[in-house]
This record gives sequence, C-alpha cells and structure tokens, in this order.
Amino acid sequence: MNVFNRNRIVIDSPNDETSSAYLKMSEKLKFYAGDDKKVILFMSTKNGDGKSTVATNVAISLAKLGGRVVYLDADFENPSINETFDMQMRKGVSDAVLHDENISYMIYDTSVYGLSIIFAGLEKDETGMVLLSNKFRYLTKTLKHSFDFCILDINSSKNEDVYLEALKDFVDGVVLVDNRSRDNDELDGLVQLIEKHEIKIIGIVNNLEKS
Repeated sequence: MNVFNRNRIVIDSPNDETSSAYLKMSEKLKFYAGDDKKVILFMSTKNGDGKSTVATNVAISLAKLGGRVVYLDADFENPSINETFDMQMRKGVSDAVLHDENISYMIYDTSVYGLSIIFAGLEKDETGMVLLSNKFRYLTKTLKHSFDFCILDINSSKNEDVYLEALKDFVDGVVLVDNRSRDNDELDGLVQLIEKHEIKIIGIVNNLEKS
C-alpha cells in the first residue's frame, strides 16, 4: 500500500499545483545560485512548520531540473530523509564527524536521478557539537565541490548565535519556512539573527500545512 508523503509530492503527484510551485521555486533558486552559491540552508522558527517538507521537495526539483544535488540531513533531533525515501537509517553526518569516518562512503543514491542523500546518522549528537565542528565544515565544503547544490536541513533548536556563526563560513544562503500567513515576532527575530551573522536570506516560504 502506497501512503502519500508530502515530503516527496514532486515525485508522487507531479501534476499537482504544489509540485509546479516547487519547480518554479527551484528554477528561481537555480538562477540565483549561479555557479558559486551552492550550500542552501533551510530553517524555520519552530519544529513542524514544514521545513523538511519544503527542503526535500526543492532538492528533488533541483535534481529534476538537471542539477547534481545532495541532501544533507543535519536535523539530528527529527531526521526525516530516510523515511521520505522509505530507507532504513544508516551511518551519516554524526558518524562521520564524531568518529572521523569518511563521508564519501555515506552518500546514497535515490530513485530520483541526480539526487543523493546523507542521513543524519546512527550516532546521537548528545552535545550538539556536530554542527560546530571543523569536520562538519570540512565535509560540507567537500560536498560543495562535488555537487551543484547541497541542501542543508537543521533543527530549529539550532537557531542560535553560536551555530549561525559556525555555519556562515560555508552556507551561501538561507531559505526560511514559515506556516503562518501573517508577520510574527518569532520570524522577525530569526531574520534579524541571520542578518546579524551576514548570511544571505534567499527567501521566505509560507508553507500552508504543518508537517
């Protein structure tokens, strides 16, 4: 029995209006990126705003547009990319960083041509130090040279100065995902935090459904 998964609506319902919107969004993102803006970070003010849903569908759309894309699931608290592609959780980001393992052996192909994924990993990031490590910075920069796009998904608990200061060294732009139709203080606060660290905000996506 196939269960509808909106994290991959671009695959499962390609003629849906939402799928078309994701493709248009990805075309704009591809134009913005040019040849040098490759690492795109997806953030939201709260868990459940649909950040991973948007990030995954954008990654799929970019691959469908001919890009070589890697989806880096660094949401260690709520990893989802394994469920999106109905795959068992395997070694990934946390294992590569915490055990100094080679990330190249943890890049997995998907059913979408051009799209690869890296799982959050089997090792728990108890201290929250993975994103702050030099190893994470190194592996992300390595991926940047191997793919056209690196889609980076992190948990909203990492919306703090210390993490953005570390991420700004290699993140080329941020896409904010919000599920409210009106301006709110939390979103404004996150925008100010990102701008404080001089990271480019590419756009804000108003996701109408919570994940």
